[in-house]
Amino acid sequence: LLFNPLIVDFAFSQLRSAFAFCLLAIALWLWRQKFKASAICTTVVASFIHSIIPLGILIFISAKLITHYNKNNKYSKSAMLSLLIGAVFVVLLGPMRAAILTSIGDRRVDYQSASISLSYMSFWIFAAGALMISKGSAEYQYARTTLTNLSIILVTIFVGLALSNLPSARFLVILYPIIMQSMLMTEAPIKLSLISAFIFYTTMQWIFWLGL
Repeated sequence: LLFNPLIVDFAFSQLRSAFAFCLLAIALWLWRQKFKASAICTTVVASFIHSIIPLGILIFISAKLITHYNKNNKYSKSAMLSLLIGAVFVVLLGPMRAAILTSIGDRRVDYQSASISLSYMSFWIFAAGALMISKGSAEYQYARTTLTNLSIILVTIFVGLALSNLPSARFLVILYPIIMQSMLMTEAPIKLSLISAFIFYTTMQWIFWLGL
């Protein structure tokens, strides 16, 4: 499932982003191994390599907070809150992007438009909808909540920015394995639909990407 044109393209065309998130993954591992000072230092280094790292951390914290403060309520509420947070990030990264980047001294205020077709977005819109209505199998119901909240936020950012013709694919790819994991933790009928649709979607991507 991870052998996808999105990942291959990200690895070769977004080297700085990919390297920064590799460091962030190492920092997370160090934190879990109780090497907290090393984890913080690694995170700081990753943040200086690419400005998307602080944003990624903020998105992750948002997903964790939704899970923490909504753990005793219905899953649908967490899903809706995740969708709302994703929409907020779309506004921040879209209409308010220039003002925010100027305020922090980022020189890349103006980005080229990145038109993405509706057919390209279709699977991810379907996936977000499926994740929002699926509580998950009993085995994973609690463990998957944060991952699913995070996935819904990321897919919402991707679709929202894509509809605005702004660069958005990196938000889908940077935590792509988490989105896949969330899909695999859904209930059996929904999981089967998601995986079947994803295989077809990926096959079409490879055919287009390789020019077959």
